[in-house]
Amino acid sequence: MDLQAVRARVQHILKDPVGVWDTIRNESPDPKDLIVNYVLPLAVISSISQFIRMAVIGISIPFIGTVRVGVMSALVDSIIYIGAAIAGLFALSFVFAAIAPKFQGTSNQMRALQLLAYGSTGMFVGGVAMLVPIVGWLLSFGFSIYGLYTLYQGITPMLEVPREKRPIFFGASLLAMVVLGLLFQLILPSRQPAGMRIDTPQGSFDTNDLNEATRNAEKFLKSLPK
Repeated sequence: MDLQAVRARVQHILKDPVGVWDTIRNESPDPKDLIVNYVLPLAVISSISQFIRMAVIGISIPFIGTVRVGVMSALVDSIIYIGAAIAGLFALSFVFAAIAPKFQGTSNQMRALQLLAYGSTGMFVGGVAMLVPIVGWLLSFGFSIYGLYTLYQGITPMLEVPREKRPIFFGASLLAMVVLGLLFQLILPSRQPAGMRIDTPQGSFDTNDLNEATRNAEKFLKSLPK
């Protein structure tokens, strides 16, 4: 894994989201190498940033305080994030390759995987940007939009979809992303964050304490004479 090469490619994509696709189009990487040597490092860095924000820095909520998630809960979420990101790219690459001919494009799953892997760069960088105090969420949103713009620019060079049909293909792609996201929500087990802590000007308390207090209150109510 060459982190210098990853950084150079990220910089190239962020600086030239249009021209970079001419370089990428002439590459023929192995899918495993593309995931291991590019997607995985970015996903891990983004997930570490997510872990730090949720478990260490916390999220400031007006009039309430700072909310932090338990370390184990944040760690599990980070691992799920990495797995879902890689699985999502593979799944979407098959969808992109399948629908490209309907828009006069070329059905090429490897090219589709390249398009999605490099087109997702802005989203991964946006995950790191969340660590910036106060304006982190705004920077993250901006990088995510920039990532979609980069993806849009790569549709014609990578899948040979005519430019006049590119907006419609892009719209269909966004719909596929939304549907896949909903499917992941159904497949992945739902769980409640464990050990969430809330820091307020009046003090700090743990949601585990609230759960214990709730259980004690329920026991007390049940013990009352009917």
